[in-house]
Amino acid sequence: MKKNSRQAGVNVHYYEDETAPTGTCAVFVVGGERSVYLFSLYF
Repeated sequence: MKKNSRQAGVNVHYYEDETAPTGTCAVFVVGGERSVYLFSLYF
């Protein structure tokens, strides 16, 4: 996800914790409006 975002020209910032099992989460901010995308195998 990080690589593809950068290739698309998206400025991304991630909090990474190698000890915590997580899914995939992304937040899109456009003009002050936010949208969150979450995918987890733990639901």
